[in-house]
Amino acid sequence: SRPRLEVPDSVVPPGAFRASLGPFDLSGLRGTIIMDAGTPLMAQKRAQGGAGLSWRDYLRNANFMMLLLNPFVVFVFTLVLWTYGFLYIPIVAIFWTVIGIGASLAVIGNRDRVPLYLPLGMANILAFVVASIAGLYLYDTYAIFPEFYKNSRTYTNVIPAQPSMAVSDAGKLVFTSESYADASQAVGFMEETGTMFCAAPIRDGSGIARMEFWAVGINCCSAKGGFTCDDVGNGKAHTGIVVFDNNGYFEEARYAHYEKARRKAEAEFSLQTVAQPIYVRWVTAEKADMLSNEYRNKAIVSTVILCFVYFIISFLLAFTLFKANPMLP
Repeated sequence: SRPRLEVPDSVVPPGAFRASLGPFDLSGLRGTIIMDAGTPLMAQKRAQGGAGLSWRDYLRNANFMMLLLNPFVVFVFTLVLWTYGFLYIPIVAIFWTVIGIGASLAVIGNRDRVPLYLPLGMANILAFVVASIAGLYLYDTYAIFPEFYKNSRTYTNVIPAQPSMAVSDAGKLVFTSESYADASQAVGFMEETGTMFCAAPIRDGSGIARMEFWAVGINCCSAKGGFTCDDVGNGKAHTGIVVFDNNGYFEEARYAHYEKARRKAEAEFSLQTVAQPIYVRWVTAEKADMLSNEYRNKAIVSTVILCFVYFIISFLLAFTLFKANPMLP
C-alpha cells in the first residue's frame, strides 16, 4: 500500500498547499492542509489571524506598500494640480480627475485577475475625489488671490475723487499724501458668526460728493466709528491693497460682507457711492504685499497639513483593506 501523510488540524487557507508530495496518498487526510515552505511568512501569519505581525512586516510587504503609497501619491498630485493649476488650466485638472476615476473603475473591473485591484481601485477613487474637492477649496479660498495680485497693476498718486473704474485693474493703489480713511464715518456690520466687517470712506478733505474708494477690515471697529483697521492710525499710511472677490464656490467671499458694511454706512451718514467702488486694506508702503503673502502662506500650510492628514488616512485605509482581503499575499 502507498504511504499516508498524517497532517494535524492547522490553520491554513484552502488551496494553499503547493508542495509536491510524490506518491503520498492524501485520501485519508483530515483537517486543513498546512502551507508549504514556499508560502511567505507574512501570509502564514495572516492566515493565523495576524498574530505576531508588526508594523515592520506590513511595511516590508509590496502589496501593502502599493495600497499605501499609490493612493497617497495620487492625492498629493491631484491636490496640487487643483490648488495651483485650476486658474490657468482648469480643463487639465478636470480631465485628470475624470480619467483617473475611470481608470480606477477599470482596475476594479479586473479584480478577478489580480486580488490587489479591488482595494487599490477603491483607494484611488477616494483619493481623486477628496483631493479634487479639497484642491478646489484651497484654490478658491487662498491660492487664487496671490495670482490676482501678481497679474494686476499698481497705480500711484491716486486721488480719492477720481473714478474708481479708471483703476479697476489695480491690485495696489498709492494715494496722495492728503488722503485718509475717514474713521468718523466708519461702520461695522455684524455677521451671524459674530464677525464684524468694517468699512470707512476714503477722503482727502476736498468734499467728495460720491465715494469711489473704501477702506475695510475685520473686527477692527465698533458698530459706528472706532475704525482702527490695519495702519489707519499711522500718518504715513497711504497705500491701499485692493480686496478681490473670489468665485464663492464654497462660501460667500469677504467682498460681499464689505458691501453690506458700505451700504450700512451710506444709510447711516447719507453718503453716496458709485456703482462699483473699490475696497482696500489701508497700510503703509512696506506692507503692500501683506495680503498676497498671507494668502500664499495659508495655501502652502493648508496643502502641507492636508497631505499629512491624508497620509495617516491612507495608512489606516491601506491597513484595513489589506487586512480584510486574505487573498493578498
